[in-house]
Amino acid sequence: MTPRVVFICQLAYPELVSTGLTVTELAEGLVREGVAVTVIAGPMTVMRGAARPPREIHHAGVVIQRVGGTTFSKRSMLGRIANHVTFVGSVAWYLITHAINAPVLCWSNPPVLPWVVAGVAWLKRLRWGVVIFDVYPDAVVEAGLLPGHHWVIRCWRALNRWALNRAHRVVVIGRCMADRVRALYSPERWGSLVMIPVWADDRGIQDGTGDYRVKWGLVDKVVVGYAGNMARFHDVMTLMKAADALRDHPRIRFVMVGDGHQKNELMAYAHDRLLHNVQFHAYVPREQRGDLLRTFDVGVVSLNDAFAGVSVPSKSFGLMAAGVPMVGLLPSQSEMAYVIQEEGCGWVVSPGDTQGLIQTLIQACEQTDECKNRGRKGQRAIATTYSLQQAVWHYKAVIDSLG
Repeated sequence: MTPRVVFICQLAYPELVSTGLTVTELAEGLVREGVAVTVIAGPMTVMRGAARPPREIHHAGVVIQRVGGTTFSKRSMLGRIANHVTFVGSVAWYLITHAINAPVLCWSNPPVLPWVVAGVAWLKRLRWGVVIFDVYPDAVVEAGLLPGHHWVIRCWRALNRWALNRAHRVVVIGRCMADRVRALYSPERWGSLVMIPVWADDRGIQDGTGDYRVKWGLVDKVVVGYAGNMARFHDVMTLMKAADALRDHPRIRFVMVGDGHQKNELMAYAHDRLLHNVQFHAYVPREQRGDLLRTFDVGVVSLNDAFAGVSVPSKSFGLMAAGVPMVGLLPSQSEMAYVIQEEGCGWVVSPGDTQGLIQTLIQACEQTDECKNRGRKGQRAIATTYSLQQAVWHYKAVIDSLG
């Protein structure tokens, strides 16, 4: 019998950013392993200007069912909440009104999604699990949006505990995240917890041309790149301050690719400070991801101190696959700091340490052989530990255990 699984995630193909890329790559890989995958996704909110895809599409053997919902900009908090609420409501209606003949794996964003899936799974006697990429409400508390003692946070944690205690599998993406999640539910349920690292689909990334170097006028420059979400979690302002301090360096240039909550603030900072050594660009198409990453001489990943265990910067693994050494603006007790130190694929600098970042970037600029050596170590780590194929095998085992 063909193994089957239903993924539930707000983003999916053709919206190949953030969890949309992650879910699409994983689904494609599972199909190649003989698993029948259906993805329930919401309307496109990141690529809002693109043509609206049909409600059902077939992509690389994956069936993608789109449910309804609002499509406000994710930069608006109220808009994001509306998108989440309407998507989760549509998912609940879909699950209730359709026959689901497969185990269900939902992603933890929107953060209320596991509550709904837990309720419908209990009603319809479904086997299900949740994949946690960001820990809520910890992210809300650490961002300073609500205090930890607020009644909303207390209720939120109680509902999380209720849902997780009913999940048959709980997947986390980091060791520090596993510690946080264990505190959310009963110790007798810890056996359901599985740690599966994030991965990189290195096909195409290693063969990237780096053509953006010519397109963006970066020939003969040392390119420090940041590619991905510029969310509240990320210490990207320290990177801007380093760019400010290095404005007169003849070779180092900074490239910021992506979107997110902090992007407007970063662009305003660069504009006000007249930082001609900084460029901002939108996300690039998936097929050009290798070209983009191989434009970088050094990649930067970041996470604020308070968010250790709340999130793992998955962009790190794309840099490793491209052979780009990393500077991690990371708490020392975070998953990516562990990976960088264990694999020797970059340097770790404490969040907020602008001088430490400046010194590390200058060192990387001057020690090109060492830089390339660390990049090669990252590529080896992808091949042996953090490849898409490794992740597919791990998730297939989770699906088999649910089935």
